[in-house]
Amino acid sequence: MSRNLIQQRYKVALTCLFAFFVSVACIAEPVQLPYKGLQLNAKTNIDSANLANRRVFVIVHGTLAHNGMEIVDSLLSILQEEDEAALALTLSLNVNDRKGMFSCDLKHTHKHEDASAEIELWLDWLSAQGATSVVLVGHSRGAAQVADYLVNTQDKRVQQAVLIAPPTANKGTARE
Repeated sequence: MSRNLIQQRYKVALTCLFAFFVSVACIAEPVQLPYKGLQLNAKTNIDSANLANRRVFVIVHGTLAHNGMEIVDSLLSILQEEDEAALALTLSLNVNDRKGMFSCDLKHTHKHEDASAEIELWLDWLSAQGATSVVLVGHSRGAAQVADYLVNTQDKRVQQAVLIAPPTANKGTARE
């Protein structure tokens, strides 16, 4: 094989690889909502043109985490591959426009229960976009917050819940 042909194939391969990574990075678009003087953040792959006929997966992260964590990004990628609509939240934890991990040097002013109001706000936003069926997905503390939300609200928009590694210490058994 000639050197020129090898270089051409190398360039094509790099171009394809670059296009793949750009398309993966573009899977989720940022969404922001105002809430009690704060800007809330989420990211989504939702095409709102057809939400009434599909379920939407709403993903809630674990303690002090955010919607860019590896597990959340992996879930979003898998759901995108399966042509499923998804919205991944970053709970504010009382920090305006929070992105990334909750900073260790910040004072904790949030409570575990605060997540319910933010989850409900995002479900209201989804309803306004035409969504009628939601699957709530929570990881770690987010799983406990999803369970708390469902027990306290019995929200009929939520058709299913997926709890990934929910903490159970002092709260009974995992089954409860």
